[in-house]
Amino acid sequence: MAAAVAPERAPVLERLPLPRVVIGDLEALEGYGRAAGADLVLGSSHAAATAERLGVPLVEHGYPSWERLGRHLQPRVGYRGSRDALFELANTLLEHHERHGGLTPYRSVYRPTAA
Repeated sequence: MAAAVAPERAPVLERLPLPRVVIGDLEALEGYGRAAGADLVLGSSHAAATAERLGVPLVEHGYPSWERLGRHLQPRVGYRGSRDALFELANTLLEHHERHGGLTPYRSVYRPTAA
């Protein structure tokens, strides 16, 4: 079940195409994420520990971003920002599944192998 946890009420939250939007903090995010079986956490660097305890990847968005340089320069709105965000989300999930099982990456028969 898709859901969102936001720190405060805002009119834009009513327009989200989600069955559930909860007002809460990182503790609420962790509780709902655990109950719903979250696939990933989208948040600032403050959410890193929450994502780690849930065993899911973190896609850093917002401020602060301690682990990634230049994050504040990446667009998040418009066509380019939406495209880049979609690629980042998909690649994060693929990388997580490759590292933790559940997905075998495609390896070309033409790929050089270690001797």
